[in-house]
Amino acid sequence: QDEPAREAARRLRASIAGLVKRAPEQLQDCSLLAELLALPMDWGSMAAATCVAMAPLLVRRKPPGAFLEALRAALRIGKPAAPIAEALARRELREVERAEGPLAATVLVALAEHGAASAELAAALQPPLLERLPAAEFWRLAALLAGHGPCDAALRPSVQARLQAAAEAPGAQGPLAQLPQPLLLQLANSAGRSEALGDPALGAIAGAAAPVLAQWPPADALRLVALVASSEGARASERGAALLAEAPQALAPGLAELEPREVVEAACAVSLSESCRGLLEAMAKRLQPCLRDLELLQLLLLTEALLPLGTDHAAAAPAMKRCVEVLASDKGWSKAPMRADADAAVRLASSLARAEGEPKAEELLSKLGKRLVKALDAMSPASLQCARATFASGPDFEGRDRFLAEAGRRVDRPDNGNARAGEGGGESKGDGSGSEHAEPDGRGAATGCAPSGAPGGPGTKASAERNGAADDPGRDPSGRRAAGEGAKEGSRSPPS
Repeated sequence: QDEPAREAARRLRASIAGLVKRAPEQLQDCSLLAELLALPMDWGSMAAATCVAMAPLLVRRKPPGAFLEALRAALRIGKPAAPIAEALARRELREVERAEGPLAATVLVALAEHGAASAELAAALQPPLLERLPAAEFWRLAALLAGHGPCDAALRPSVQARLQAAAEAPGAQGPLAQLPQPLLLQLANSAGRSEALGDPALGAIAGAAAPVLAQWPPADALRLVALVASSEGARASERGAALLAEAPQALAPGLAELEPREVVEAACAVSLSESCRGLLEAMAKRLQPCLRDLELLQLLLLTEALLPLGTDHAAAAPAMKRCVEVLASDKGWSKAPMRADADAAVRLASSLARAEGEPKAEELLSKLGKRLVKALDAMSPASLQCARATFASGPDFEGRDRFLAEAGRRVDRPDNGNARAGEGGGESKGDGSGSEHAEPDGRGAATGCAPSGAPGGPGTKASAERNGAADDPGRDPSGRRAAGEGAKEGSRSPPS
């Protein structure tokens, strides 16, 4: 019974396609075009004929928004109907300046969501059109176009003007305070890759969210706090500081609802803020029952994040103890450690070396050194350089002299040490072999003494600031760039 129905549908689609090609003059109505584009046709083969058929319709004088439904239908089809969508987008953009604010916003947002007619869209993003857009739609557009070259640049003057209005508004009554919570978080996630938004927008978002932070979903609230804490400009601003001051009381009760990995990742950024020491302590207590379930990378990141509390702090000590236990055993550290694990261990060692007066720092540093002897092949060139500098003045551990000599040899040689090291390196043989023939892992190397950052974006900047390399272009251990998609470790990234 299904086969006759499928055959009938196929014939019907073929008949419609033939009609579009033989009698294009019949496609002279906007609503008919939208209905046609809603049909499950073979648009890959029909796109060219449809463009020809609708061409006379596109040059007729129509009010703004006349082709909006057809445009939405074409955008939903995707790549097969791309020529149709581009033609409809250009047609709507020619009329958008005459549209009322809400309608203009609807057209612009639809195009931004699908990346259609980007050059024409950038040209349209000018005053006075942008001033007519309602606040929510304007900021949604800014979030969608963040980092998109000409579009982002075109938005910058209007973004700055609206942010100035928000800064001059008393208390929390600025324009951003009226935005819905999901849009505020979307803007905050976009700020880091946008010249138009940046730290000023993140500070304004923090000011809008601070009075109601306790009402946000715990995961979203923690994400926002991590973003603000990891941005030096935002956390230094008056409104960013207000959010961070509110965070401990607002977020501590909801930590139990979050996954351990979310808490670990946020802790890497939260640790940068003096105002959030109470929150950092609450995060450490939240994770105590599940320390044995954390993967090595998460445990290393957590240990580094808790260092500002002190290695003897009641909340931090269990994590420090567990880290020592794992590094002293063969269970947590494989014979072929991942580069992310090795880089995180080196970064932790660098932080421990600067923790003067901490009684447990030297013990943990010694354990790390002993384990890193077996991870030379897994280290990025930046990690090799950082490890050599970190352990040059101690502490002593088995194989230290050989480790320093080999790390130095790899850093100093012309091909830059482990530049071609694979994702996992075999146990170092101490004879200089093992890395020359490894495959490239494509993760990229960091700079300075901050080989990589915490997963999910905020930690990358956080660890870079902590180690004096805020311009670190490298990837984080999840294999993601700040605005990229997750790779091997992508499941560890916090929600965006």
